[in-house]
Amino acid sequence: MHQAMVRYFYDMARAGLFPALFGHTHPRWKSPFVASIAQSLFSLLLIGFLGLIIQHTNPDGSSSYALGFADGRYWQQTNGTVSFGWLASIVTMCILIVYVLTNVAAPFFARRRNELRLLPHVLAPVGSTLLLLLPLASYIGPTLPGSIGAMFTMLGFAPTPFPSNILPLFVLLWVVIGGIYAAFLKRRHPERYERMGSIVRSE
Repeated sequence: MHQAMVRYFYDMARAGLFPALFGHTHPRWKSPFVASIAQSLFSLLLIGFLGLIIQHTNPDGSSSYALGFADGRYWQQTNGTVSFGWLASIVTMCILIVYVLTNVAAPFFARRRNELRLLPHVLAPVGSTLLLLLPLASYIGPTLPGSIGAMFTMLGFAPTPFPSNILPLFVLLWVVIGGIYAAFLKRRHPERYERMGSIVRSE
C-alpha cells in the first residue's frame, strides 16, 4: 500500500496534478524519496490516530468504541489487526470502485476505437460489475431474508457491524474530494486536466 501511494503521488506530481515537490527523485538513487517521506509521515499520523481508538465489550457481546487512552480494565486498546482490517476494507472498496468504473468505461472506450465486441466489451464487464457489487453492497445493505440470506452470509457477504459499516463514508468522502478537484482542474487548468492519468516524462 505504501509503494502504491508513493507511485501515485510521484506520477501525479509529474503530471502537474500535485505539488511538483512530490515529483523529485533522489540525486543518487533516483527514487521518489519526497513522496515516500510524505507517505511515511501520513502513515505515522494514521497509526497514531488508530492507536487512540479504544473499545470495551458490552454484556450482549457487542463492542463499543471511543477515542482516548485505555485504562486496561473497562476500556482496552483496539487490536492492531482490527485496525488494519478497517484500512484494508477501505482500500479494497476503492479498488472495487475503480474496477467497476473500468467496466463501465470499457464499451465506450472500445466504441471510440471502433473495436466494440459483445463478449469482451459488454457482457464480460456487466457480469464482472454485478459480482463486484456484491461485496460492496454487504457494507450497506440489509440482511437478505431466508435461505438466500444464509447463503450470502456463508459466502462472506453479510452486512457488517459498526464501525465497519461506516467505512464506505470514508470512501465516499474520498470520491467527492477527487471529483471536486477534477472539476477545479477542468475549469481552471484544462491542460493539466487533459494530462490526468498520464505520466509526464522528464527530458
